[in-house]
Amino acid sequence: MNPARSGAASGLCLVLVLVVLSGCDGGPEPAASTTGDASADLTTDAGATPPAPARVLLFTKTAGFRHDSIAAATVALTQVASARGWTLTHTEDEAVFSAAGLAAFDVVVFVHTTGDVLDEAQQAALQAWYKAGHGFAGVHAAADTEHDWTWYGELVGARFIHHTAAGTAGKALVLDRVHPSTVSLPAQWTRTEEWYSFDASPRGKAHVLITVAQGDMGPDHPHAWCRPLDGGRTFYTAGGHAIEAWSEPDFVAHVAAGVDWAAGKVAGDCSATIDAAWRKTVLVENLNAPTELDVAPDGSVYYAERGGALHVVDPATFAVSLVGDVSVTTELEDGLLGLALAPDFASSRQLYLYHSVQSPKVNRLSRFTLRDDGTLDPASAKALLEVPVQRDLCCHSSGSLAFGPGGLLHLSVGDNTNPWESDGFAAIDERPGRANYDAQRTAANTLDLRGKILRIRPKPDGTYEIPAGNLVETANAAPEIFVMGVRNPFRIAVDAQTGRLWWGETGPDSDHDDPARGPRGYDEVNFADTAGNHGWPYCIANNKGYGDWNFSEKKASGPFDCAAPVNASPNNTGAETLPPARPALVFYPYDDSPDFPFIKSFKGRTALMGTVYRRRNGPLDLPAYYEGAIIWMDWVRSFLREIKLDEAGHVYAIVDVAPKVPLKSPIDLAVGPDGAIYLLEWGNGWEGNDGARLVRLDHGGLPVAARRE
Repeated sequence: MNPARSGAASGLCLVLVLVVLSGCDGGPEPAASTTGDASADLTTDAGATPPAPARVLLFTKTAGFRHDSIAAATVALTQVASARGWTLTHTEDEAVFSAAGLAAFDVVVFVHTTGDVLDEAQQAALQAWYKAGHGFAGVHAAADTEHDWTWYGELVGARFIHHTAAGTAGKALVLDRVHPSTVSLPAQWTRTEEWYSFDASPRGKAHVLITVAQGDMGPDHPHAWCRPLDGGRTFYTAGGHAIEAWSEPDFVAHVAAGVDWAAGKVAGDCSATIDAAWRKTVLVENLNAPTELDVAPDGSVYYAERGGALHVVDPATFAVSLVGDVSVTTELEDGLLGLALAPDFASSRQLYLYHSVQSPKVNRLSRFTLRDDGTLDPASAKALLEVPVQRDLCCHSSGSLAFGPGGLLHLSVGDNTNPWESDGFAAIDERPGRANYDAQRTAANTLDLRGKILRIRPKPDGTYEIPAGNLVETANAAPEIFVMGVRNPFRIAVDAQTGRLWWGETGPDSDHDDPARGPRGYDEVNFADTAGNHGWPYCIANNKGYGDWNFSEKKASGPFDCAAPVNASPNNTGAETLPPARPALVFYPYDDSPDFPFIKSFKGRTALMGTVYRRRNGPLDLPAYYEGAIIWMDWVRSFLREIKLDEAGHVYAIVDVAPKVPLKSPIDLAVGPDGAIYLLEWGNGWEGNDGARLVRLDHGGLPVAARRE
């Protein structure tokens, strides 16, 4: 028995008047109650045969602390059984744990069990029965049971070690919004509970359904989870301590659906965040500075290299072919920067490239057509748009391309401003001859295309039109501008379903706040549904204003007003009064993030947007959990992470995606028609980039039967 849970006498037994089974030392054995209506309807696909209702064994024996809510739990689950058509048998007689006794059940439910409740023979019977394809559901103190039985620890997923005071107000964060046990719950589920902590997190071995915001296990404190294991199915939830919990409709429905899933009676995937489910396949190695990729409707993967080469990978053989070689300059950060296949690529064979031209000094957006043999036809080039640039000083070219609904093409353009002599703060040097150190001339200039995300609609004749809703409708701006006030939006993505634009923003380098200069540097993840100003170089993160620093006098006149920024730089050729700055959705410094505790300190940061994942009805679709997942990358930190938004659009959680899959500086990704993620790894370092490759990530690591989706 766990010393943290010593308490009420083990001889206490619950009595329900129906059928009495022998057993239970120290008093009469609680009855084995059976309820259920085999004819009860279950929701199924039209025309499908409803599954037989679950046969449920409810087990509540205690050999340690005994919860006074066992009776309430039994009543609640008896009512659920009647409503769902279960055959429910309740007992505290461990003798049922034999091959013959367990044969009558689809799922065993441990509610508030504590201590050592099974002998070795009964343990063996439960293990064999479970491995034969049955289910286990544990509630609350089920994690405080059989501490000396190793396999049970694997079965339940984690072991209880301590808890908060009973009735502590808290917030459960529902990470999986599609599993049957959580689909009806709010993203942030406020309730009172005796919140459990565990000896270790089940994360990675189990699919975590719910975490708690106030947990002492860090920002990823598990509360409910499920998993396939050894041929069976496990569901566990740590809630349910108090009598009142079993009168909460949301909580009871959560438990009931978890039991039905464990019994195999309702579909639901429990592999989504299990480490072993992820599979990484290397398709091409030894790439030379890869920049961007796109996937054709037939599964062919096209990828660009900074030096100008464009390649295609055959989806059947993974053979690589050179599509063409575009003449580019690779000065500073320039080169072949962006690639997007036309929405009608299957028929038009057209694609768009953003590439750096030596003379004139521009970065050019061009459309090309492929020949019948699949190679690039240089004579087909149509120059749509040119961005004048300076190449005297580094940095920030960006150059990502992404199509959205309605044929809208988005192009990210960096601020083309040198950051190194601004001490890691806002690049706003207005001294004569220092224009290239002043991002006000680009990012904050409504008539300059740099420091922007542009949005156009290409036309069949190789020109383009300005779509409704660009910034020009509300400001004196170049008509192509959709988003202004960005620094280095290196990778962008557009949600194919909603049209929402997403991007990662690489921020300045200061590692500390300064009372005169303003906030330290932050990287950001941003989105835009409508045209607007995202603040740079006046504001950063959640609209932290920089100081209006005078580089000649080495002093600041005060912070910029993020609500009403004014561009008074002598290098500005556009409007002085700018739209209000919009705050970032996610932002993080070098240190631990106080605003997003999941993001820890690291020596560098380079936020890039990955994708808003949409399933394709393909053979390698990720589980339904990932539908609509907002996935961003960090090039330096080599991670993929998912941003969770609640019903109001607020970030309530951040979750790792495939954290055990080793990545070397991910620089771009796209979802193929098969549903897999195709990803470019830059490799090590900036120059030379050893280890650059094209890989595929999918969910092929577990048998399909384990997913049961």
